[in-house]
This record gives sequence, C-alpha cells and structure tokens, in this order.
Amino acid sequence: MEAIVLAGGFGTRLRPLTYRMPKALVPVAGRPMIMHLIDSLPSEVDKVVMAVSYMRDALESHFKENPVDGVEMVFVEEREALGTGGAIKNVEKEISGDFLAFNGDIISSVEPMALYGMLKEKSAKAVISLWKVEYPSHYGVVDLGPDMRINRFVEKPAPGEEPSNLISAGAYALSYDVLDLIPSGRVVSLERKIWPILVEKGMYGLPFEGYWTDAGTPERVLEANAILLRNTGKEAIVDENADVRGEVLPYSSIGNAVVKDGAVVENSIVMDGSTVKSGVKVKDCIIGPKMDVKRDCEGEVIA
Repeated sequence: MEAIVLAGGFGTRLRPLTYRMPKALVPVAGRPMIMHLIDSLPSEVDKVVMAVSYMRDALESHFKENPVDGVEMVFVEEREALGTGGAIKNVEKEISGDFLAFNGDIISSVEPMALYGMLKEKSAKAVISLWKVEYPSHYGVVDLGPDMRINRFVEKPAPGEEPSNLISAGAYALSYDVLDLIPSGRVVSLERKIWPILVEKGMYGLPFEGYWTDAGTPERVLEANAILLRNTGKEAIVDENADVRGEVLPYSSIGNAVVKDGAVVENSIVMDGSTVKSGVKVKDCIIGPKMDVKRDCEGEVIA
C-alpha cells in the first residue's frame, strides 16, 4: 500500500528556523517531526511518496542516512506550489491503487488503517479523519451524518456559521479514481475544490480520540512536543551526548547541546550544537542549531 505525505511547504510561520531546515525535520520530542508520522504508519504501507519542494535535498539526505525498514521512500518534486490537491496529482505515477494521504505537519493519534477499513466497508471515495475543537472556524469543518457520511464540508467558515465542531485532521484514505478529479499541472485545493465534489459521490468522516495538533507554528510545535512527551510518560528528553549542568523543566527536549550551570530550560526545544549560557532562563522557546543563548528569553524562536 502507498501513502502520500504532503511535505512541500516553506514553513513560513516557523521562520527564521526554517531558513536552515525544512519544517519536516524540525525536532519534536527528540526526533524530526516527520518521523513521528512515518512511525505511525501501519505495516501494510510499504511505499511512502513524499511530495516535496522546499529543501528537498535535506529531506532526501535524512532518509538516506536513516532508512525506514521495509518502506520504499520516493521523493517527487513540486516545482511550483500546486496546493494540496495539485500536490497529490503530481505524484500520481507513483500510486497504483487506493491510498493513504497525510499533511506532513500533523502530530496525532489517528489510526490510518481505520480510515482505510472504512473506505473499503463503505465503498467510499474518501474517508477523512475528524478531530473535535472548540473554535472550528480556522479549519475545514464537516456536517457529519449518523452513518458517518459527510453531508457538507465548509473550508474556514465564518465564526458562528460552522456546521459542527468537527474539523478535517489531515489524514485521509482515498480511492484511486479520486485522482481523475484533479487536473494536472494546476493549483488545486482538496478542501475547496475536491471535497465538495466527493461529498456528492460518497465521502465519510471518522472521528478519533487521543491527541492532535498541526505543528505549523512555534506554539504548536511546542504543544506537539509536550503532547508526545506526556504520551510516553516523560517530562523531558535529553540527548545522551548533551552536557546539562543547569535545570531542565517540563516539557523540554534537549538535543546534543549544552545547558550551563544555573541555566533553566522550561517547555522549550534546544537543538544540536546550541549553548544556553550560565544563569539564562529559556521558557516557551525554540532554539535552533548552533546558537549561543546569552540572555533570558520567552516565547521566541532563536535561529
């Protein structure tokens, strides 16, 4: 079975960090963000097609150095931004049947085979994962029937006009013939162009429980970091080669870095090669690689 991962974004909301690395390789809970998604794939997936653009070489190098057992990794470049639908169409030659697809910045407890199982059971064109949020207007929102069929899909409705509080959670099982609905070489949004068509043809939603976040902003990256640490029963992760003489508080991840005497790191990520100087307090921050932090900081991305 094939799975498509949409990982072509520029990560603009994570700049300046993403001037130096693609968003998919930003470390979360001690591992590159993308690896949490790859690790969650079922054993039935033996081929992952990465729809890539920005810093493709860095992503390819990562997987050459860290191959995934039993999984063929294929990289298809998107020479210009094609949107979520256009990116999927762009990798069509690598797909042989019904498939899974994922937004590359999602950290969640979704069970992909549950989506695929419903696709087969319902003879559906698409099954999308659904997550309940308090404020759904920032997302794609569904009106879900009692049989789990989606009656309506609304992308980013105005506040107060949402049909429910169930949002599309960025993981999908799709019928192969969905590819026929997407024109080649054009910018196409799944959410605005394809989902409304599929609602008429047979589109289902599957709510799930556990955890979910889209790690596209510094705040959400730190949220994902904390979620994953709590899920594994850890308050912090410290690389075995790190030199930590200061205090590491929940929920922090320290790479191969230095935290000097009297320094305090709280709810932050400190990447490889960086140093937090003596007495410095770091809170709610992402510290990029090879940085010297010489002053107190809170709620910053330093890269």
